[in-house]
Amino acid sequence: MPVAIMFPLMTIEHYLGGKWEMGLVEVIWGVGMLLSGGALGLFKLRSSKVVLINAMSLLMGLTFIVSGILSPRQFLGFVVATGIGGIAMAIFAACFNTILQIEVAPEKLGRVFSLYYSLAILPSTIGLLFAGLIAEKIGITNTFIISGILVMLTGLLFFGTPALMRLGQHPVQAGPDLN
Repeated sequence: MPVAIMFPLMTIEHYLGGKWEMGLVEVIWGVGMLLSGGALGLFKLRSSKVVLINAMSLLMGLTFIVSGILSPRQFLGFVVATGIGGIAMAIFAACFNTILQIEVAPEKLGRVFSLYYSLAILPSTIGLLFAGLIAEKIGITNTFIISGILVMLTGLLFFGTPALMRLGQHPVQAGPDLN
């Protein structure tokens, strides 16, 4: 989340863009998400959703790194990287939500989603509070590069965690509702 809110800063500070360029970057992110969401709706994924989650973490991290490495004259490359990041994010989110639906008993699913999204807000809020300060101290491009490395390391760590790699292989059956 903190990197996503820094797209306008990157557009203005590093790529010397204005309102039109900021809008373009946001639209391209959204188009990437819509395209991959549409493709996911049309085609059934045959590969492991956990592998896709991890691969999309690697791809998203790579797009952040590329965005931070490109020179200020390579704005079009930043736009392309942003679109690819949007594609990766949509696939990641779809696969993550599917894994939750496979692994959690249906009668508990609402509570799990509610708890997950409530807990996800806390680190996002903390990240949002400090993202601007960090970018100001180390530079916006370095912030993108470091964030990309951290996202990629997370994907690699998950690839190396056997319990995570087994998720989604044995769907949970509905049990009695104990409410």
